[in-house]
Amino acid sequence: MSQKTFVILMAMIIGVSPFAVDTYLPAMPYMAEYFNVGPDEIATTISFYIFGMAIGQLIGGPLADRFGKKRMIILGLSIYSVTTLIIAQADSLLTVQIMRVVQAIGGGFSVVCVPALIRERATGNQAAKMFALVTLILVGAPALAPSIGALILLVADWQVIFYALFGYGMLVILLTVLKLPNDTIEHHQTLSVIERYRFVLHNKPALRYIGVQGFSQSVMMIFITNASFVYQQYFGLDDQVFALVFAANVVAMAVINRVNNYLLSTYMANFLLKWALRFQFLFVALFVLFTYLDAPVEIQAISVICMIGSLGASMPNCNAIYISHFKEHTGSASALFGANQFFISSITGWLTTVFYDGSLWPVAGMLMFVTIAANLIMPSIKHESPLIRSNQ
Repeated sequence: MSQKTFVILMAMIIGVSPFAVDTYLPAMPYMAEYFNVGPDEIATTISFYIFGMAIGQLIGGPLADRFGKKRMIILGLSIYSVTTLIIAQADSLLTVQIMRVVQAIGGGFSVVCVPALIRERATGNQAAKMFALVTLILVGAPALAPSIGALILLVADWQVIFYALFGYGMLVILLTVLKLPNDTIEHHQTLSVIERYRFVLHNKPALRYIGVQGFSQSVMMIFITNASFVYQQYFGLDDQVFALVFAANVVAMAVINRVNNYLLSTYMANFLLKWALRFQFLFVALFVLFTYLDAPVEIQAISVICMIGSLGASMPNCNAIYISHFKEHTGSASALFGANQFFISSITGWLTTVFYDGSLWPVAGMLMFVTIAANLIMPSIKHESPLIRSNQ
């Protein structure tokens, strides 16, 4: 299997989550009307999904180590696809919320296998470049997803969006069966789940990167949870303009991702990660300032685009640094890493709905909290040279 084909397939597997979260964002007002609930209640379906992803990864990681990553990907995507159909036919918000958790558990089973499969092929800056390629393809999903959702809404009801997600899940299952080779199952099959996680938790140098990723990526999840409220209700943008503004976030991620990939030939991944976190904090601070000044949407959107764009550098670098600490139990290591970031994201996103008051302050306050936390947790690199050899 060529590296290009491998990277595209890995991106498509990870893509089940951004498609599941972002495609129906333009439909949230219509769903609120359909179920006769408030916008904040519909927004909880995003936090439910993120929470389910965390559970799915915690369960799926050790199972992938024991039974094989290809099997877990196929099983997870099957669960994801079936529950997507149920959501499309739901007649109550409670059914949607429950099925979103189960849908996300299936997505977690499959997504958790991707970093482990990349670790089998590369480490260090080489792994960071591979993660960057996966991320580059992956960021196309959040850019396309709201636009796809908006286009569907022009000709059909919101339920059709979930039928489209079902089709995507089935396509990825087919490609996984046909293209992904059977992976090597670890010899430590007798180890319990607790023993596998104990092994991961003993790797102290890697653990701080779990917190860094969890808090820094929460910036995107917090905003996604509230994107419909911020752009469509607070600033009054229509469906199509909302999709275009949302897509600008992903363009920024792609640009910074390519800059990061170029700089990886000269600088260490942890050096670039440190500066990506500082860049993110700067624009979160501007978001808070613009909220205080009641700035127009054109100004406020700039801070959002830049804070989310920084993830184009922080996500691949943090992933690569963390997973490179492990040679075995990579599924369990990946599970702990991914589950933590989704737990933190789901809690912080949910808290913004709890403190919803019709203003931007709950969003601004939570964004400031998570970016400060990410920068404080980031390990010091003062004793390490920021320069590396280009072939390293």
